Amino acid sequence: MIHADRVSNTLPTQRFRFGDGQLVLECDEPECARLFADLYKECAALDATQPCSTVRCSIVPHGNKGETRISFDGVDPFDLTGFAVSLFEQMDCQRVKAPAGWQAVETKKSPGRIAFSDTEIVASPGSPWRWLVAMLALHLVVRTQPDVFFFHAGSISVRGRGILLVGPTNSGKTTLALALADRGHGFLGDDYAALRVTSNELLPLRRRLSIRPGPCAAGIRQALAGRRWPTRTLTDGSVRYLVHAEDLFPSPKPAPVPLTSIIFLSERGDASRLIPMRASHGPLERLTPLASTFQSAPPGAVALGLAKLITRVPSYLLEPGTIPETVRLVEELLEN
Repeated sequence: MIHADRVSNTLPTQRFRFGDGQLVLECDEPECARLFADLYKECAALDATQPCSTVRCSIVPHGNKGETRISFDGVDPFDLTGFAVSLFEQMDCQRVKAPAGWQAVETKKSPGRIAFSDTEIVASPGSPWRWLVAMLALHLVVRTQPDVFFFHAGSISVRGRGILLVGPTNSGKTTLALALADRGHGFLGDDYAALRVTSNELLPLRRRLSIRPGPCAAGIRQALAGRRWPTRTLTDGSVRYLVHAEDLFPSPKPAPVPLTSIIFLSERGDASRLIPMRASHGPLERLTPLASTFQSAPPGAVALGLAKLITRVPSYLLEPGTIPETVRLVEELLEN
């Protein structure tokens, strides 16, 4: 187990709920605390007594060089170094030389580095450690939940019935999820989706939205134009609006809903079409849980769970047309 220093009695504490797991953040670094509070604002856990798996993250100053020490408690023994490095390498980081017993990464645009041992993380000034640790903390909570599968997918509740929106980056998951929410349907999340396998329920997981400029529902367009939103420039130079769903849809946050349909987004066509799919059509390879889900349960159990999911829940291939046409098509699907 990775043990945090027991200084939590004096550190400001925040709690966040991801699926059926909880992150307790004990942070003595104001900028990092603000990032967590903003990024996971709508995942804030108000009921600390609700039973769930818990991971504690302690963030404190380290040494006299302006470094920061990050440690975790509540995670079963595992290869923290390999897991963190593999995760960060997916975020435009690369490995660099480190002392014996340590591994380190840095981004191509930053001279600072983040070093890992089996028990702790030490980040130097100038490295993008806050964002990367925020991502790592979420995935460590995911690892504690063998009964919840997490996907890179959107999720929405239409008339009390859950839909999983699956597709690669920039396929339109966020656009469609927000367009449906603009029609009054429940917005569960646009980037990560959590499925409680034991009850076949989609769980809300609403991180801060990152909306790219471009086509969107009329109501979303008006909201984006109605105020000055903060923005973030990605490594590829593209710009995203940083928005919280509750600012767009002030209605109460949706509750868990049964998963009734899986929609795989395809290339945009001349008109909207929903094509029923069978398990033999090979959608399994597109419906891949996050790597941290595979570390929370045996790979065989995950594969079996996916196979059962595909055979139990109707799947469709969506060829999007215009946004209004596509939204109406999805709504009609849930009326049948």
